[in-house]
Amino acid sequence: MAYHLRISLFSSLDFQSDWQHNFEKQECFNQYFASSDTIRVQFAAFKNDTPTVRLTGLDTEDVISIPLTEFAPFDNYRSYYFEITDLDTGTYKVDIINTYQEVISSSVFCVMEKECLYDTILLKYTNREDKFDTQFLDGDGGNYFFEFRIRGGFLFKEMTFNVSNNTFRDQGYSLTQLDAYPYESRILTIGDNSGVPIWIARKLNLMFSLSYITINGLEYVRADGTEVEVNELAGYYPGYIFKLEVEPKDFYSSYEDLYPNGYNIHTKEFIKPPFN
Repeated sequence: MAYHLRISLFSSLDFQSDWQHNFEKQECFNQYFASSDTIRVQFAAFKNDTPTVRLTGLDTEDVISIPLTEFAPFDNYRSYYFEITDLDTGTYKVDIINTYQEVISSSVFCVMEKECLYDTILLKYTNREDKFDTQFLDGDGGNYFFEFRIRGGFLFKEMTFNVSNNTFRDQGYSLTQLDAYPYESRILTIGDNSGVPIWIARKLNLMFSLSYITINGLEYVRADGTEVEVNELAGYYPGYIFKLEVEPKDFYSSYEDLYPNGYNIHTKEFIKPPFN
């Protein structure tokens, strides 16, 4: 990464290329987005820097200049962001170029019709305050939201049905339940048969450290004290399966909208399970 630019790790696109060792089996990994998704990238540059951004369509070789929006400047640096949405289906990459003509390139990403992304989930996230070298507040009482799409979902066998209740046993040892609140915990599984790079685990851990995150439109919270579990698929292979225990933010009020058919959630249509 160029010394003069610092890209927020919460950005929708990946700009890291160090996720596999030379002695490992060399693999390619492409991110996927739907045309309706909003790709958002935020970065900081030195105050005297004038960065530019270009979007290249790898199928058409079209190059488009992407406008930047600048936050209020700080003493020694400036922060910028850009958003991309409503792209035609195809394969793309983004380049950020600073004043010194140093180029930071994103990983290749594919834009597809939403119907083709049945085995993915859309994570949307923000925070109640600016933190982690990222600006989440827009200054007008609102928030900036990031979106990230990845293959994953919930498996039936990894759902836990819990209850928090109070009971009373009278002198005749008869047990009475005074009140109860049912809730569920679920294991979020990220990755498919090919696995995903290790940087996905870092991003997952960061996203679930924020105050607000939704999965396919439903708000979730990381279960107390849980860590991202890394599961190796094979020795010297750079793809992994990640798991994280989460809970719906308000399970009971959202219960009627939960239809975890097949693999994904928050849909009333049967979805063909992946991992075949």
